[in-house]
Amino acid sequence: MNSNFKWFYALIFSVSVTGCSYIRGFFPDKHHDYQLSQELPVLKLPSDLNKNAELEKVINEKPKTVKPAELKADELSAQELAAAPVPEPESEAREKPVELPKVIPAELVRLDDGETRLHIGAPVAKSWYLVSKALSRNSLEVTNRDDEKKLFEVQYGFTDEPFKDSTLWDQVVFVFAGAKSNEKAHLLKLIESGNGTDVLVYDKDEKPLINETAVGLLKLIQTTLLAEQTGKDDKAAKEAKDNQAQ
Repeated sequence: MNSNFKWFYALIFSVSVTGCSYIRGFFPDKHHDYQLSQELPVLKLPSDLNKNAELEKVINEKPKTVKPAELKADELSAQELAAAPVPEPESEAREKPVELPKVIPAELVRLDDGETRLHIGAPVAKSWYLVSKALSRNSLEVTNRDDEKKLFEVQYGFTDEPFKDSTLWDQVVFVFAGAKSNEKAHLLKLIESGNGTDVLVYDKDEKPLINETAVGLLKLIQTTLLAEQTGKDDKAAKEAKDNQAQ
């Protein structure tokens, strides 16, 4: 009997405690809430975060579509200029290769002061190669070659012998026999002239030579260039030399 009363009192106590907690939920503790408000200060965002928030707001905004009719005159012209094709720089246009004829002309030109020059219808770089090849074909001794100044120093003596394709034996004889007694040092200078190149003959003091020897050296180079390009034989080369002399 006593045990039954104990269980009954225990049940009544648990129900009363649960009921008090449930009823207390309807009446919040204002004093406790006040303490929490005093202990936890209001959170303030740093200035950097505020700036980022403003920036994000600007980024998220959709761009405003402007109709062509609403554009101002200066804005419209700027857009038209941006859409216009950009012309190629002048440097790129100048770098295009120049088309040379199959037979590059080589003509003797006599100036008013009596000086004779050989005009080659090719740029200086190409003419440098052609003149160098012509000197080698005639087994002329080149004692100095200045690519930067475009200057040859050649041992040459005037002769009436026509140009001929030197054989291996001729080259061997030239090496062991050396230069002839009448050969002297002459300077060949290449300068740009219009769309072509002029070949000048100087003495050792770099003064223009106006004599038969200078003309003979230029004629020899001219005849060799024409014969090399057209495949002419010795007879045809001699005829070209005679025609230029007339």
